[in-house]
Amino acid sequence: LDDPAGNSFIESIGTSDTRLSKTLYERTREQLQEMGYNVPQANDTHTAATAAPPPPKHGADLPDHLRAANWDFSKSIEDNIDKRREEEESGNIGRDEALFFEVDCHHCGTKGRQDMCAIDIPGFRECLVMAFNCPHCGVRNNEVKAAGAIGDKARRWTLRVTDPEDLNRDVLKSDSAAVRIPEIDFEMQQGTQGSAFTTVEGLIGKIADHLQESNPFTGDSSAQNELSAFTQTIDDLRKLCSDPSCLPFTLVLDDAADHSFIGRRHPERPQEDDPGLTSEVREQSMGC
Repeated sequence: LDDPAGNSFIESIGTSDTRLSKTLYERTREQLQEMGYNVPQANDTHTAATAAPPPPKHGADLPDHLRAANWDFSKSIEDNIDKRREEEESGNIGRDEALFFEVDCHHCGTKGRQDMCAIDIPGFRECLVMAFNCPHCGVRNNEVKAAGAIGDKARRWTLRVTDPEDLNRDVLKSDSAAVRIPEIDFEMQQGTQGSAFTTVEGLIGKIADHLQESNPFTGDSSAQNELSAFTQTIDDLRKLCSDPSCLPFTLVLDDAADHSFIGRRHPERPQEDDPGLTSEVREQSMGC
């Protein structure tokens, strides 16, 4: 299997499988183009080197028509999008505050509506909210992505969850973030699940639901011991949020792009008043 996207998998038998090997490599220009990336031409390097540096910008580099205001974090993304549509149709907000366009539905192939706007997450940065709705088959999904450039270094967030109040902390997990919970020996690599803006409790619940609904290795052909271990992992994830005896535990977000975030208990107080949350930067590495 040679997958430039890195999204393929072959199961390993035991901890040391001498017949199975995995190699990470740099993508070629042709592979990047096939995956849809904008690859600069050879003469662009000289142009970029000699061009004057752009003026410094504050916040995310977003066009005005993607900037939005008055986002209600107490409501779901779909409800916020629906509210903005109603306000837009009634003329209460300008047309340049949100962007929407038609895209093909990934489920039925007909045209659906993709909405996009920007929100400010307190203590973090501007993020893009994207919500898709297909009027033909009813498919709806949403995604939150941090705006701006990829960070110069990777960032690791570590939260010690000691009481139910920690479960209500805001969390932005990007699709480039790996998730670890050492107490239950759980690790989810980057790219396994899409991005989400939720709470600690909501993130753990989404991970458990995703594993239960989308994992292709839990069918009737799976070995019983592996299926039992996988089911136990899902049960352990759900107990973290429902069983007080599972406290405390540690949640780690390791993001190579520095696009993830865990909120403080009291954002108005200094970081020193929140010893359960730490953030550290590290050098990026291939496959991190």
